[in-house]
Amino acid sequence: MVRAVKQNRLETSGPFSLVRHPLYAVWILFLFPGVALASGIWIMLGAAVVAWFFFEHWSKEEERFLEEIFGQEYEQYRLSVPALMPFLSGGGPP
Repeated sequence: MVRAVKQNRLETSGPFSLVRHPLYAVWILFLFPGVALASGIWIMLGAAVVAWFFFEHWSKEEERFLEEIFGQEYEQYRLSVPALMPFLSGGGPP
C-alpha cells in the first residue's frame, strides 16, 4: 500500500483484493475474538460488534475521499469487493 500511495494509484491487490478495509476486518474478525478466546474475557466479542459500527462509519468517510481521488476506478472497485467481510458478494453503497 505504501508503494501505491507514493505512486498515487489505487491498491487493489493482496488483502485489498479480499476486502476494501483489511485493517478494520482484521480487528473485527480476528483480534477482538482472539483476545476473547485467549483471555476468557467474553465481553471482547461485544467489542467486535461495537467496532463494526464504528468502522462502518469511518469507512464511509474514507470511501468518499477515495472516490474523489480515483473516481470511476474506485467506484468499480467498491462495487466488486466487499467492505469488511471477505467472500461476501460485491460491494455496496458507501
